[in-house]
Amino acid sequence: MIASKPKSELNPCRSEVLSVRIFGTLRIRRGDICLDPQQLGGARTRQVLEILLLHLGSPVSKESLIECLWAGHPPSGALNTLESYVCVLRRHIQPGRSKSGPILTTSGGYLLDRSQVDLDLTAFASARAAADRAETDEKAYPLLCAAIELATEPLFGEGPLPEWAERERLSHETLMIQSRILAAETASRLSRPEESVAWATEALSGDRLSERAWTILVMELERAGRTAEALQAYERCRQVFRRELGCSPNPALIGAHARLLQKTSWCGGELSNVFSALMLVDEELRTATAKPSTAEPQLFTPRLHESVHEAVKAVDAFLRWALATA
Repeated sequence: MIASKPKSELNPCRSEVLSVRIFGTLRIRRGDICLDPQQLGGARTRQVLEILLLHLGSPVSKESLIECLWAGHPPSGALNTLESYVCVLRRHIQPGRSKSGPILTTSGGYLLDRSQVDLDLTAFASARAAADRAETDEKAYPLLCAAIELATEPLFGEGPLPEWAERERLSHETLMIQSRILAAETASRLSRPEESVAWATEALSGDRLSERAWTILVMELERAGRTAEALQAYERCRQVFRRELGCSPNPALIGAHARLLQKTSWCGGELSNVFSALMLVDEELRTATAKPSTAEPQLFTPRLHESVHEAVKAVDAFLRWALATA
């Protein structure tokens, strides 16, 4: 008596959703089977799949695929090579389903059937769109947090990428920075300063020149009563803007800084004296070194000596107070 075969083997064309993750290392699951990216063939075979995933549900022409795969310098026979890559993908992703699987042939190209693929990038985009459509911050905030959580790893993971993939990764990194800034602003409106600070800090780790992120960080640290940290954040912002943009922080940041200095006092004196003295020295140094001269540069002018002397006294007094109260 011959044992009956499982239904999955009797009907290889049954529909199975392909689960794919492209944030971080490429991960593919077909039913109970996890496919190692290395099983899909060489690097260009995987790139074909990744390009189709980026355009999930939309046709991609063979010409566009060839352009991406060989960076505008295809070898002779590139079309036949591309078609062989697709055959390899189909053999692994949709065994026994050459015509009914997720990789479909279109006029002059290929398409990944959206109804047969569960993609994390699509889930991220859907959650972001839902957050944007939400009528209130209370409804938008959890959707925005969920979207960010789906994309904690870089698109296509770490490491070197072909030119087309690098462009896509950078574009998505920009979107993630914007998403974190939006989360920080939303948390601020919901009176959640600690969460707002965390989101702004994450945004700045991706773009330290983001004025919106610096503004949120300083003002929410102030709101949370973390005055010393707010002053430190402002000073970091000021230095970054001066060094890389040649400008000062915006009026909102300058106003927050003034409020912070007014609030902060220690040992009967003002902490602002320390910051003012140090900033004066910094300004004098930059002015002195910026002046062209044929002679040896005279960095320490009488005025600068006086500034240094006052700054040392202020910092020394502050450190003595800090050690005494630690």
